[in-house]
Amino acid sequence: MVIMSEFNTVEGRPKIKEDWEAVYRKQIRERLADVVGEYLQDEELSSLAFYNDLRDELTSWIHYHQKFADKSLAMLNLVNGHRTVEDIVSPDEC
Repeated sequence: MVIMSEFNTVEGRPKIKEDWEAVYRKQIRERLADVVGEYLQDEELSSLAFYNDLRDELTSWIHYHQKFADKSLAMLNLVNGHRTVEDIVSPDEC
């Protein structure tokens, strides 16, 4: 007598293991293709508008992450003992 579970088929076990990195890369590439396609198919937008929007978005990401990089560096400097008199405050002032 053959007992079949919901995970077993007559052909055997289904393929469960995936190359998730390849799946992710394919999905992210498809999203990029969608965005590029939207810009190219929009008759109201010029190539220069696409260029400017892409440049502005990249600049925005740089500024956003630079703010946190600067904050992290300042914290690291404090932890490593690089403090000025102005940096040292009593716990009541925090």
